[in-house]
Amino acid sequence: MAGVDSRAVTRLLRHTRSAATLVIGALLTNACKPGWDAFGTTPARAQVNGVQFADALYRRYLIVERTPFYAAARAKLGKRALSPSAVFDDTTAWTTRPDERTRVLMAEGVATADGRYRFTPRPSAAFPDRLADARHLTQLTRLTKDGEYEWRTAVDFALGSVTPTDWGTGFRALLGSAEGRTDADLRADLRSTLPRTATALGRMFSLDTLRAQRQADGTTAITIVTRLHPDGLKPQFPLYAKFVSKFVGPAAYHVVLRDTRGVRWVDARAGDKAFTIRLRVKDGGVVPLDGPVRGMPDTLRLSMDASTKFSIFTIGMRGMKGSVVFLRSAAERGWALRFDEAPEWQLPLGAAAMLKSPLRRPFEQGGIVGKVSFRLGAGGQTYITRDFRVAVQESAVTRFLGGFSGSAFSEFDGPAEREENRFNAELFQAMRDDLRAMRYGAALADSPSQTH
Repeated sequence: MAGVDSRAVTRLLRHTRSAATLVIGALLTNACKPGWDAFGTTPARAQVNGVQFADALYRRYLIVERTPFYAAARAKLGKRALSPSAVFDDTTAWTTRPDERTRVLMAEGVATADGRYRFTPRPSAAFPDRLADARHLTQLTRLTKDGEYEWRTAVDFALGSVTPTDWGTGFRALLGSAEGRTDADLRADLRSTLPRTATALGRMFSLDTLRAQRQADGTTAITIVTRLHPDGLKPQFPLYAKFVSKFVGPAAYHVVLRDTRGVRWVDARAGDKAFTIRLRVKDGGVVPLDGPVRGMPDTLRLSMDASTKFSIFTIGMRGMKGSVVFLRSAAERGWALRFDEAPEWQLPLGAAAMLKSPLRRPFEQGGIVGKVSFRLGAGGQTYITRDFRVAVQESAVTRFLGGFSGSAFSEFDGPAEREENRFNAELFQAMRDDLRAMRYGAALADSPSQTH
């Protein structure tokens, strides 16, 4: 949702954003009604929570407007992620300059009464207290005078009355709803529980495999394989289809979560337009993919390989490592991330040898640090919060590489992004309508008003 995602290294993965939508959709459409009923203290409350959640995301993408200042500033920062000196002293790129080392672009996102979503820059912005409203922060700090900077991006988006505890309980129930059921059962639920959602996702993805295999020890091995079909977008979203085919389709990555013993807990990979995730669950809880059943620890180690194509060049990394801390309090559920081990880089034109120092720098400065979580906020709202920091060592070669990501941003910014917004709006409208139609309709009339 931010105009500049988590800066330099994670820019490589920006174009796999649709895969995140895909896996969320696959997990959600996998579930039967009892799974959805756990997203609240009662099934009726769960329906209210689910409808508000989907409605918030529908409003966020419906008709997105940005003031001319914010649109221009966002574009400048998006194109200069790896060459921040070019925008540091640009007075048209920032809303405040707190001190000589720091620049800030702040904006409010507001769902308006006339069905639009408007971003307006502000010198300061309060945390949102109404459904679908948001607070966006992009901050650039100059660490030294010889080209070292730190980017920070933070977004707080109001999702409604669903609490962090509801999220934890609900996702556990979604996973548990697959246990002891056949592939045919799961596919039937996909068609009957969220039929409109499945149809909306089906314009871009196909569900190739949805398997829950009961194991001898009482666990269930879950495998979900989905495939990207950009051509399915062409009739309604031709420019978005072109962007997805060019930048998302060639992307490949492999992410594994392991404990301190080296045992795998989650395995996800993408390549050749297919996305595969493997889990093993028991009583709704994730257990190791291999070996005896035990509870998930609070911290797991993450390893990642990733690559994508820019023009004729393949740019990638192998062996980036970090940690994932699971946040499990009543006030916040989510994941705190730190990538603290530099990968090996696959770069064009022999650039890898020239970039050893600049690309090691983020990890020498403490790593890439971030958090994604559901957190209790003001006015009865729960926020989904994203907050990332990464250091950048600017150099001639990083500026050269920044040209690739800047070119991709330029192709996305404008008509292609508007089509993506419309695709997302229709997807979440379908989800909202499915959840509203499930049952307990009277409960919706009794829910707190979320109108503006």
